[in-house]
Amino acid sequence: MTETLSDFNLGWIVGILEGEGTFDLSNKKYPRVRIEMTDKDSVYRFYAVLGVSRTPRHTVRQDKKDSWVGSIHGPQAKLLMVDVFPHMSERRQQKIQEILLDNG
Repeated sequence: MTETLSDFNLGWIVGILEGEGTFDLSNKKYPRVRIEMTDKDSVYRFYAVLGVSRTPRHTVRQDKKDSWVGSIHGPQAKLLMVDVFPHMSERRQQKIQEILLDNG
């Protein structure tokens, strides 16, 4: 995936994921990379940079700011995990390894 991302966009994705990202399994089976933010523009940009054509999920909250969720699943998520791995914190690297080893 990184061959299609500029160094700047890869750095931007790494920064967003380090601060707001979640690496987990969807339905306890499929690798997933997910962000949730109150900054709608950033979630739309996350999708645009990754070439995803879906619309982020919008969550309306009573006593808090609304949030937007963007996620990718399956093979695309695995590729992104591999690409960002060397740039992530130790804790996030451990989580990525756990997901990739369990679902190699």
